[in-house]
Amino acid sequence: MTAPLRVLAIEQPVPTSMPPLPSVDAEIAAVCSCHSDRFQVTRLPGTGATADAVREALSRFQVIHFAGHAEADPGDPLASAMIMADDERLTVGDMLARDIGMARFAVLSACATARAEDPLSDELVNFPTALLQCGLGGVVGALRPSYDRASLELMTAFYREWQGSRVRPAEALRRAQQQMRESAFASPLFWASFVYVGP
Repeated sequence: MTAPLRVLAIEQPVPTSMPPLPSVDAEIAAVCSCHSDRFQVTRLPGTGATADAVREALSRFQVIHFAGHAEADPGDPLASAMIMADDERLTVGDMLARDIGMARFAVLSACATARAEDPLSDELVNFPTALLQCGLGGVVGALRPSYDRASLELMTAFYREWQGSRVRPAEALRRAQQQMRESAFASPLFWASFVYVGP
């Protein structure tokens, strides 16, 4: 029997100067509901979601799910960051400088976590490419600002497909997006910004 994947569900870090995202608690609860013989889920509360805590967790979990705020910096991609508690920034540069340890897959449910805009670059630099370079096998991120409630619906469907149907993450995302097209969030504005990056 295959050992379950160890999943860290990182709740929206607090406190920060950014406004709270109302649907994040429900999103993290949906991830935690996948705790089963396939996923062993641990929740990191927002009050404990410091940059150091998340860096340390990379050595102990195979799947990292982050739901919160992020900022892309197209002029300096290495400075693009996920916002941690007390407004600490966990940057692309931080990821490239670390040994990822056990981490093999990441879901970055936050605005613009897959954004990269320099058309002259021959090497794309953003969170997904940095994490792939560090050894992860795949990353889900958003190309642009995402909608809080729609992200909840998409991520719930994504984990339902990944855990329940036992398909690969890329296929789980495709199926979740198809389901969104048949829901109240049918507009591509709600689901098309999320992409899978990896083999």
